[in-house]
Amino acid sequence: MRFGLVVLKKPVSLFCSDIKNVYSAVSLNAALDAFESFRSKWENGHSKVVKLWTGQFKYVEQLFKYPSEVRRVIYATNTIESVNAALRKVTNLKGVLPGENALNKLLYLRIQNLLKTWKGPVRFWADIKKKLDICCPGWNELKPVA
Repeated sequence: MRFGLVVLKKPVSLFCSDIKNVYSAVSLNAALDAFESFRSKWENGHSKVVKLWTGQFKYVEQLFKYPSEVRRVIYATNTIESVNAALRKVTNLKGVLPGENALNKLLYLRIQNLLKTWKGPVRFWADIKKKLDICCPGWNELKPVA
């Protein structure tokens, strides 16, 4: 979630630390307790952000259906956000494209360039794959949408 625009720069690291306690909790009950603590601490000065997190908390709760190793991959979205930013950047540079096919080609080429910069696999991928096999049988048989 993008909350940096609403939270002042000075307390943003404290805010991030408090919200990290929520989504990195060991169980759903621990996450709910951490979220209540987060809400009580930040509700007064940053009610818009707290309201945003409260409204979207159902998505955070869904993380706790998975083992902690899988959750870490899900909530650590730096790679995903980086790809999205790169795709936005390349599309924003172009004023008007002649058609949808041109956009698809542009995005495809940008993704190919990004693939060259990726250096290695996800940390502890072997352990994560084992956990995924248990909680989501058949996950590795999924085919990309053409």
